[in-house]
Amino acid sequence: MRRPARFCLPLLLAAAAFVSGAAAPPGGPLTMDLVVDHTIPRGDKTTYFLKATATGGAPPYYFTWTNATPNVANNVNPNTAVRTCLNTQTVTVKVCFTLAPTICDTVTIGGLFEP
Repeated sequence: MRRPARFCLPLLLAAAAFVSGAAAPPGGPLTMDLVVDHTIPRGDKTTYFLKATATGGAPPYYFTWTNATPNVANNVNPNTAVRTCLNTQTVTVKVCFTLAPTICDTVTIGGLFEP
């Protein structure tokens, strides 16, 4: 006599969610927050210290900066970078982290004026 097949219900439900695409990414939706952490004015220039923080998904995150110099390894979260520019200049700094999908954020710095 043949026994009926037995399935583990949680495993069966997880497999059904994966196949249907209904499963959420581990850690929730991917987000990134980019802020100017602090500034140091130096004569006619200002140095901007930037911080990008990634959340959600499944780490590790790998950061890349445009128009700023990272000051930590690209897989450190939060990730930081620095940019010095003239007070009369504006610069758009872009940061991306690669984890399917790639997420980017920008901030415009500079353009300080004397009161």
